[in-house]
Amino acid sequence: MGRKIVALMIEDEAASAETVIKTIQEHVPELRVELETDFSKAEARIKELLPDVVILDLYQEDATQEGAAAGAPVWTHIWQDRFCPLVFHTARELPEEPRPPDDHPFVKVVRKKSKSDIQVAQHLKELIPHIAAIRAVEQEVFGVLQGVLREIADIVWKVTNDNASRDRMLMRAARRRAAAMMDEATLLDKKPMTSWEQWLIPPLGNDVLMGDLVRVSEAAPGDPTGYRLILTPSCDMVRGRARCATQVLAAKCGPITKYITAATLAGAAERKLRERLLILLTQEECGGYVALPPLPGVFPVMAAGMRDLEFLPMTEIANKNSNDARYVRVASTDSPFREKLAWTYMQIAARPGMPECDAQEFIDSIVKTVAPTDAKKV
Repeated sequence: MGRKIVALMIEDEAASAETVIKTIQEHVPELRVELETDFSKAEARIKELLPDVVILDLYQEDATQEGAAAGAPVWTHIWQDRFCPLVFHTARELPEEPRPPDDHPFVKVVRKKSKSDIQVAQHLKELIPHIAAIRAVEQEVFGVLQGVLREIADIVWKVTNDNASRDRMLMRAARRRAAAMMDEATLLDKKPMTSWEQWLIPPLGNDVLMGDLVRVSEAAPGDPTGYRLILTPSCDMVRGRARCATQVLAAKCGPITKYITAATLAGAAERKLRERLLILLTQEECGGYVALPPLPGVFPVMAAGMRDLEFLPMTEIANKNSNDARYVRVASTDSPFREKLAWTYMQIAARPGMPECDAQEFIDSIVKTVAPTDAKKV
């Protein structure tokens, strides 16, 4: 893994800290533990040390009521500015804002009590295998940014002589190129893109986007009929604009059997079903339905009906579960899947009308023209 894994323990009780550190060294020898006993210096220490994991106490023992939760600002800094795996080791309540998630894989909670030091060590041992993956992500992102700055700085400096414009242009160009290079790295990966990579979770930004998957707030996450797929163009849904849409068009979702039935594959043998689906999933739609891949544990595989539509009030779509919102954004659709969805809907909604006609008569006229009159009838 390269350099030794570093843990920073933030604990104002030296005796308690020594016990925990000793236990960690016994159970997780590959971990080097640094100690900080002054909460006021903890953020600076994190920036200096860049620890792989933090063990954080929240309360000073002899503090006044005002300074009791001295570790709370440290938690805020870790969660918002420099995230890394963390183990809370505290005897009292967790902070309310930002509220630590109940089931985050990289945030653990251990209540101080007899032998709680062993629990801390066990959590750290469980986190060790994932630290390599976290480091790899950080190194790749950092490497991309270094390359971007090296390649675009000369261009930016040639474009303008104004320093303020240069700085602004450098920032914006770096963002765009870094994002494009990360996408290219994914596409060039030897492993094919997985179906769930269609989704960006949590949803991108604060505004509703075309291709967003929203769920009726009261619906169970596993119920496909509780989902809607947004079809209105993103530019019409930027909140605050004078011409922002008050209602957005959405396709109703349902069980994937709707897609299967549209392909007349209901009841087909598994082999035939697999062979046919391999062809169908390369097409825009099937019988007016689009198959949506699942994100296991979040939402199921579904079919979105491009002809089964409804309008959703913009004011009733929220970014998080809310008692006041009927719908909550669950995921955004990434490119090029968003563009494919736009094309699919346009193909269905904007096609020329085709009235019913006597097809058999039309066929007869074609056959008479191309087939000899004395052709042997079969």
